[in-house]
Parts: sequence; structure tokens; C-alpha cells
Amino acid sequence: MTITTLLLRQAERWQKFMPNNLPRRIRVYDNGGVEAKNGKGSIDRYTVVMTGRYGHKTGGETWVLAMNDAPFSPQGFCQHCPQQGRPDVPSYGHLGKKIRFMDLPTDCQVAALGDYLYLWDLVPGDDESGYTSKIIARKIVEARIKG
Repeated sequence: MTITTLLLRQAERWQKFMPNNLPRRIRVYDNGGVEAKNGKGSIDRYTVVMTGRYGHKTGGETWVLAMNDAPFSPQGFCQHCPQQGRPDVPSYGHLGKKIRFMDLPTDCQVAALGDYLYLWDLVPGDDESGYTSKIIARKIVEARIKG
């Protein structure tokens, strides 16, 4: 197999999982946060559920990322919550209302996208920490914001 073939396959894979540089296989929810008027909000305002078949990285568990609007701050909140099965099937009301990935705060997009790139092996040569995926995620989100 030539390097050109490998690069073409990687580009096709990227388009499949990241059309328009947006993650295709996630679901995002917003419960309103601690200031929610319905009293059902919590510190982990945003919930991102990674969907699909990436079990080779997680032992078959579904990765869920729960966070507030400052996931990288010392006063913020960002936690991985691996689960057996999907927490949003058959219903997701307990997670809040469904929102678009683009509706997440910038740092939340970066946190979720870094995990997504890592889980789907979209960054060749990334190690178990997913460090390179997180750097690339930051660049993608910043480029999209700049337009």
C-alpha cells in the first residue's frame, strides 16, 4: 500500500466522521445548569454522549462527558462517565434538552472533540492520553470561530 493510498483513506475516514469539521457521532444535551428555573439543573450542565462502535478503545463502554461551561478551569467541571449501554436510550429527558454541538461553549467543544478524535482514531499516531487529539481539537474549534 502506498503512502498516497493511506492518505486518501485517512481523508475519506475524516469526511465520514467529521463532515464540515463537525463530529457526526455524538449527542449533546443541556440541563440548564445550576441556575435552571425548573430545578433540574446541575453543575454538569452539558452532557456529551459518544455514539457508535468504538469499543476497541473503551472495553465496550459508552463514553459520556459531563461538564459545565468551564471544563478546563480549576473552578470548572469536566468528568468522563463511562457507562454500559447508552444513557440517552430509550429516553434522554434526565440529561436535559438536546442541543447542537455548535451550541456548546468553545471550551466544551474542544473537550468533546478531543475525546471524539481519540475514540475514532482520527489522529494517526496519537497515544493513550489523546494529547495530540486535544491539540488538534483546539485548532479546529478556533479556526471555525475565526471563520
